[in-house]
Amino acid sequence: MEARQKVKMVDDNLADIEKRYSETKAKLEDDIKKLKEEREGEAERLKKEYEDKLAKVKESYAASEAKLKENAAVQAEKLSKLSQEKDEAVQSVGTLADEKARLESDVTELQLYAANQYD
Repeated sequence: MEARQKVKMVDDNLADIEKRYSETKAKLEDDIKKLKEEREGEAERLKKEYEDKLAKVKESYAASEAKLKENAAVQAEKLSKLSQEKDEAVQSVGTLADEKARLESDVTELQLYAANQYD
């Protein structure tokens, strides 16, 4: 009889251990599932956050690029205008130098003419 009680007690203990094992296993599986879902949710959130920031950076870069291109076009236009003004000034200097030489020649001729009149 004692042997049957011991066997029954061992069986009861084993059943209790198996029950606790099954409960713990189920709880741990649920915990693992929840952790995986949380991790995936966090990964999705981080991915979305990254993509949003990347989109903002691209947008900012495109705006900066457009502004720089606009500034470059304005600077090129200014450079062209200044080059044209420089060329006109150089041409004007050449014309003025020719006119100065002609006027100096006229002055010299007038001085000679005036000197010849008083001789």
